[in-house]
Amino acid sequence: MVIIRRTSLKHMLLTRSYHSADCDSNHSLKNSLSEKTLEAFRTARRKVQRTARRCTNEHWQELSHDIQNTAATGNIRGMYVGIKKVLGPTQSKTAPLKTSSGKVITDKAKQMERWVEHYSELYSRENIVVKSALDAIDPLPTMEELDAETTWEELSKAIDSLACGKASGNDGIPPRPDQALQDHPFAASTWHSLPVLE
Repeated sequence: MVIIRRTSLKHMLLTRSYHSADCDSNHSLKNSLSEKTLEAFRTARRKVQRTARRCTNEHWQELSHDIQNTAATGNIRGMYVGIKKVLGPTQSKTAPLKTSSGKVITDKAKQMERWVEHYSELYSRENIVVKSALDAIDPLPTMEELDAETTWEELSKAIDSLACGKASGNDGIPPRPDQALQDHPFAASTWHSLPVLE
């Protein structure tokens, strides 16, 4: 397909429509256009290509600056939105999965069942460890400093480094247990009597 301006139509001596692999427009243009028109066509094509490259370059630079700015300001969500924009739409492709007999599974539910079967077999096997293999592993040095008792100051420092405004978790511990303990009259006296979990 040849796209030209309406004013250039009078210079076209021959027009043909080509489809698929039969297209040989460059050869046909050389035969049907004057040298002056061909040179104008080449100049216009170069200009369009330069403009397209410049626009593409500006677009990528703008995207990269946006991603860099969002990352620098700590906006992680914005950074990932920018990265997703750069990468374009993702295609959810699944690799062919086979049954234990070698037949290809195409149904998603059956694929999930096959994964369950695979991991059930994998983790239900009893692994036999040879004692000589364990003896060949060099033991790490014992860290005696971990046996030291935690002080109230260390606990307060660790709690102060936690983010504020969080809800209590499944264990029921409030988000700021130091404040809860400080309000409690027996907090300091019972700190050392708490059982140590191992």
